[in-house]
Amino acid sequence: MHQRIPLTSYTNNKLLYISKTDISDDFKASFHSHPNLEILLFIAGEGKILTTHKTIPIRKNDLVIINTNSNHCEVSSSNCQFLALGVNQLNAYLKDAYNKKILYLSLTDDEFAKVKALYEIIFSEAEAKSEPNIIESTYENLLTLIQRNSNLFFASTAKENYSSLVSNAKNIIDNYYYSNLSINSLAHRLSISSSLLCHRFKEETKMSIVKYKLKCQIEEACNLLRITDMSILDISSATGFNNSAYFSKVFKAFVGISPKKYRLNK
Repeated sequence: MHQRIPLTSYTNNKLLYISKTDISDDFKASFHSHPNLEILLFIAGEGKILTTHKTIPIRKNDLVIINTNSNHCEVSSSNCQFLALGVNQLNAYLKDAYNKKILYLSLTDDEFAKVKALYEIIFSEAEAKSEPNIIESTYENLLTLIQRNSNLFFASTAKENYSSLVSNAKNIIDNYYYSNLSINSLAHRLSISSSLLCHRFKEETKMSIVKYKLKCQIEEACNLLRITDMSILDISSATGFNNSAYFSKVFKAFVGISPKKYRLNK
């Protein structure tokens, strides 16, 4: 079962939708991504979030924040149910400035009750087509509550006015940074010369394609160091580095400390 209520007419396109989903034999998710941020609150059962190359276990009381263009799939193990809020022109970031594609928070019972109550207010007000001010203020309170109980913040992406070429290049890198993705193969997929692609990408993002891909790899490495007990060698391989010594060198250049120290500090 999947019930979605559009919210764009209530919130000047800030909020896109709120939904309730029951992953069962009647509704099974497949791999997909969204051009918007999605905030999922799991209200019953157990399951997992599958990404291109890792699995995140989830259960009741968990809050999962899926950034834009992040390929994923929700899978139920036992009567998994969740509420989802679609938000336009927003991404979530770690306070240490390393963005994770998918962020995971396990809420206490008290935090969960508060967050669930705010979701239910938004859902009921949208269902009743009530005053939009209630929905917007409840949403702002929800973001404040999430930030208060986590190591992340939300920031607008409205100023990221990239051309369609650079946006498409970024999206491909965002989803395939861990693979052997060369500049030539990226340019071929976008039907443009390598030199022109490199020029346009750096001109708009102020970063080379190589550095942007490395940034994506290190961001995911930080994610895995935080939420898994994978070895540093396995994390190196999972994020697309063929050499663990090179991985450690690049990690330290981006983060300022070694992967081992990063894990100990977190």
